Amino acid sequence: MIASIAKILFLFALLFNANIPAQNKKLIENRNENGQLIEKYYIINDTLIDGEYLMWSEMGFKSVSGYYKKGVAEGKWIQYYKSGSKRIEGSFKNGKPDGIWITYLPNGAKISKTVAGCHD
Repeated sequence: MIASIAKILFLFALLFNANIPAQNKKLIENRNENGQLIEKYYIINDTLIDGEYLMWSEMGFKSVSGYYKKGVAEGKWIQYYKSGSKRIEGSFKNGKPDGIWITYLPNGAKISKTVAGCHD
């Protein structure tokens, strides 16, 4: 009896896993007409951004960094000044601003702090 239950569970696991599509990550690097990297991220299943997202300005400085989870903004995001110092820093939860968002001056001094809530 136990052997037949184990066999059924094994077969069920095989069938269940066979229906889950593979989530292959593919690196995407977008460049401008001069060949300069302006955007870098990963996609899964050829459509959804998943993982770290980076963007550079046409002048070559990093302008945005953040994360996506299956196509939805999630976690910490930062926008940068040309100097590389933080301009805005905050988090997303389920694609919506969440928690404390801080705005900075180019010298690094905090100029505002806002609390955003995730309304699911």
